Amino acid sequence: MPPPDAGQLNPPPTPIDVGGVRIRNVFYRNNRLWTAHSIADGAGVFARARYVRFDVSAAPFADQDISFGADGCWLYYPAVAADQNDNLVMVYTQSCTNEYASVYFTGRTTTEPALQPGQVLQAGVASYELLEGAPLFRNRWGDYSGIAVDPAEQNRIWVHGEFAAAPTGIDQWQTWVGEIIARGIGDVNDDGQVNVADLTLLTEYVLEITPAPTPPSLDFTVSDCATDGVLNIGDIVCVVDLILNPSGPALAAGAVPIGAINPSRVRLTVAEADAARAVGESRAFTLDADIGPGIAAFQMRIAYDPMRVRIGAPRAVERASSFTVASNDTGDELIIIGYSMDGRLLDPGEGPIVSLPVDELRPSGPGDEPALELTEVMFSDRAGGVAYASVGQATLARPPPLVLKLGEPYPNPVGLQGTRIDLEIPVGIAPNLSGAGAASGGGTIRVLAEVYNVRGQLVRRVLDEPMPPGRHAIEWDGRSENGAAVSAGLYVMRVIAGTLNETRKLIVSSRSRD
Repeated sequence: MPPPDAGQLNPPPTPIDVGGVRIRNVFYRNNRLWTAHSIADGAGVFARARYVRFDVSAAPFADQDISFGADGCWLYYPAVAADQNDNLVMVYTQSCTNEYASVYFTGRTTTEPALQPGQVLQAGVASYELLEGAPLFRNRWGDYSGIAVDPAEQNRIWVHGEFAAAPTGIDQWQTWVGEIIARGIGDVNDDGQVNVADLTLLTEYVLEITPAPTPPSLDFTVSDCATDGVLNIGDIVCVVDLILNPSGPALAAGAVPIGAINPSRVRLTVAEADAARAVGESRAFTLDADIGPGIAAFQMRIAYDPMRVRIGAPRAVERASSFTVASNDTGDELIIIGYSMDGRLLDPGEGPIVSLPVDELRPSGPGDEPALELTEVMFSDRAGGVAYASVGQATLARPPPLVLKLGEPYPNPVGLQGTRIDLEIPVGIAPNLSGAGAASGGGTIRVLAEVYNVRGQLVRRVLDEPMPPGRHAIEWDGRSENGAAVSAGLYVMRVIAGTLNETRKLIVSSRSRD
């Protein structure tokens, strides 16, 4: 059916003449013949672009016959060509009810099941109306688009097309020239193949190690393997699938629809054996997931306070032992991804999937924000579709102290900024020093901390005050009672709190005090 004339944004009375249904160009290469023209959509309201590829190696037959477009848009004056590997490129004009006449292009590599989404080469900037005289009185457009393969580099294709310009108002069209290199979806590094090198670069994009391309660039289009408009774990799964199935589509056979994944909850949990470890000691946390079937990959973000915690490299636990886990620590956020290179899925149900070592640098105080918080979790199915999980129970809260415990000094030797020793006071401790209040019921207990030299002489009373149950830091700046820096040597800090009466050796070196 002949295509209807084209509308546009802020349309004048006469629509743009699209030139009818006749063939716009013919291209021959490698025993294949391509043609392109415009046709009407099924309702005869909008214009579609169409190309046909004929295999002429034996009896000619059409092995590809594709028309494309969208309601609300008119595509006209297309031109098509193919590079040395039969990768197709098409250039055309497009105008829509919300868009001026613009130059667009699209493409399709030999391994892709469909055309890539159209991309703007040059956007129109004004309405267009340039009427011919009698007898047609048509709103004549700038006519044909052009396309040709570079004779020196046969993987480059040059195109030109017309767009609506307006240096002095309406009724202006101009020509825009562009250079196109045919690239397949998933060819992230632009080497003509989809392999582990593309996966590596895409992983750096998702982990934010390398700045990711942004739409509508071609780099973004080929990286957005799952074609959902964002770069995330779903695109990694899609590229893995292209590597495993190089001649097939990205959608793997038997993929579970994303709605069936049903990830309900993910939370950070401290291992029970690590719950009572002192500040400064490494504790193992796990990311526990309650998930449905069909999960092929995951992506998580953990925000943390670098002044209070230090995070190690995450690793997969038994449930996800077949998964590759990678991460990027940005300084106050950890981004984690996990995926399988052999197409395996996570077992459904509840349980840990990742273990995360965490060193607490200082204890949390009253009113502190969470030192560690799970802020985002997403899961992908085998088709690259993504669903988000609830992180409502993700905030990490260190469990209350279970026993009265004095930590070890750090740093030791004492640094230029001094040293600290962590003290954990549980609820219900009995008082030991005269004047101390009982800690049961949320009260306080007197804590005395003093530093002595090796001759048993008092150097500094560091602390003498009531403290409530919780985690506290006893700090010494390496100075004596009169404020002078102490000389190098061995010192002892004595701490008395309730039933606790313990000492810790402190080393002050000449280098640490210089």
